[in-house]
Amino acid sequence: MPLSSPLFKMLSLAGLVMGLALCILLVFHYQITPQDTLRLVRGFSPMWFAVLLLLSCLLMVVGAHKWRVMARAVGANGEQQYLRAYLWQNWVGQFVPPAAAIIVGRGIAERKELSFSSGVLSGFLDQGIELLFWFSFVPAALAWLLEGQRASLGLVFLLAFVCPVAAALVARVVILRFWPVFRDVVGSLVGLSLLRVVLTAVRLVVGVPTLSLALSWVAVAAAGPMVAMLAVIPLTPGNLGIAEWGWVGVLSWAKENPVDAGLLALGFRVLVLIAQTLLLAAGEFLWIAKKT
Repeated sequence: MPLSSPLFKMLSLAGLVMGLALCILLVFHYQITPQDTLRLVRGFSPMWFAVLLLLSCLLMVVGAHKWRVMARAVGANGEQQYLRAYLWQNWVGQFVPPAAAIIVGRGIAERKELSFSSGVLSGFLDQGIELLFWFSFVPAALAWLLEGQRASLGLVFLLAFVCPVAAALVARVVILRFWPVFRDVVGSLVGLSLLRVVLTAVRLVVGVPTLSLALSWVAVAAAGPMVAMLAVIPLTPGNLGIAEWGWVGVLSWAKENPVDAGLLALGFRVLVLIAQTLLLAAGEFLWIAKKT
C-alpha cells in the first residue's frame, strides 16, 4: 500500500488518534499532574541530551550504511543518497507505523536504481534481523526483572552473550538459505544490526538522566527488549501509546515508580522526535549546501 494512498493516510490518522487516546488514558490512570510535567521540564539536562543526539546520529549513520551494503550486494551503483532517505524514513516513522515507513519508503527509494520489490525485501530483512536480536536479549532481561537485585549477574551476562550469538547464527543460516545474494555481506548485516540494537538500548538508558528521573538505569535497559517486542503490533504511529503502556507496565513490574515510568515513556518520545527533527534539518542543510 503506497504511503500516499488515501487508505494509508486514513489508517495512519486513525492510528494517531488511537495512540493519543492511549497516552491520555495513561496520564489519567496514573494521575500524572502538570507538576510532574513541570518537574520533567526543569530536570532536562542539555549535556545528556547532546549524548542522546549523538547516539541518534550514530543510529542513522549505521542504519544508512547497512542499507547501502545491502543495496550494493544486489547490484546498486551507490548513487542513492542513503543517509538522506534513511533520515526521512525514520522521521516519517514517528507519524506512521515505523515498519511501514522503512519498508515501503525503502522500496520507493530503490525504484530508480533497482526495483520497488528489492527495496521492500531489503527493509523487511533489515527490520527482521534487528527484531531477532531484540528478542535474543529477552531471556537476560527476564532473568534480571524476575529476580531483581537477587539475580545472578553471571547468569544474566551469560544469557546476554549466548542468546545474541545464537541469534546471529540463526540470522546467518536463514540469510544464506533464503537470500544467498547477500552471502558476501552477511557478516556485515548481522554485525551492523546488533550494533544498532545496542546503540538503541544505550539511547533508552540515556533518556533517564536526560530527564533527571529517579529510575534504575539497569531496569530501563532490561525493559528495553520487552518493549521492543511491541513493534510487531503496527497499530499506531511509532507505536504511540502502545509503547508508553509497555514501558509503564514493565517498569512497574520491576518495582519502579509508575509515574516516573510514564514520564520517561512520554518524555523520551518527545526527545527522540526533537533529535530526529534536528538531524533531518541538519541533513537537508548539508544536502542543499553540497548541491550548491
